[in-house]
Amino acid sequence: MTTVAETPASPPAEPRGRWRVLLALVRSALAVGWLVVMVTVLVAGERESSLAQLEQAVASGEVGVVGLAEAPERGDREVLVSWRDGLVRHVTWVVQGPRRDGDPLADDGGFEVDEGYGENVIEGDVRAHLTMLDPDVRFEAVPWRGHRPTLMEWRVPHPWSGALVVLYLATLLGVLTSGRPWRATRWAWFWLVLGAAPVAVPAYLLLAGRAAGVPHPRPGAYRLTGGWAFLLSVAVGTLVGVR
Repeated sequence: MTTVAETPASPPAEPRGRWRVLLALVRSALAVGWLVVMVTVLVAGERESSLAQLEQAVASGEVGVVGLAEAPERGDREVLVSWRDGLVRHVTWVVQGPRRDGDPLADDGGFEVDEGYGENVIEGDVRAHLTMLDPDVRFEAVPWRGHRPTLMEWRVPHPWSGALVVLYLATLLGVLTSGRPWRATRWAWFWLVLGAAPVAVPAYLLLAGRAAGVPHPRPGAYRLTGGWAFLLSVAVGTLVGVR
């Protein structure tokens, strides 16, 4: 059997003319869109926290006002608690009610408690619970904002959640329809963006093609393939909490 020596991979093909300009415009538009969404989420969004973090902030006097919103379908049993720590607004869900046999997830009133609440289940009223930590803490009623999509533990405000979905789908479409990308195959970038978007999207916009200040890949440089990218996307997605 005659073996054929493998030749080094050729440099990434460069789109020419109007197509290259169009690709550059699309990538720039996606980059600007993601930047706007990320800034909006950081400024107007809310960071998901825990009851323990709230208790620590109230006990230290860092939080003077706590917002409470009762879930319409569960009355006063499930409460969305919000507070501001500096420029960041935090939220957490608290289930208030009786315990049984020391089990924080048990309930005698027919109220089914999701195990996802973990330690965010307290006896009695959340106001009394926090007042014991700081008698000067104040409470205010706020509108129920329900469950929202999250981006790396940040709740995306409406209507930006719709814009986030559109932008995400546009990025995936750009990955599948663009020219031969740099540093990874098209399917590799697809799996990365699909499974680890918070990390992979900026990496794709910076590394998959021409970008100011980013060096070109060397001729014959290794390109990540789809199989390895799939495994990497699962690992990174698990670490950054993509959901």
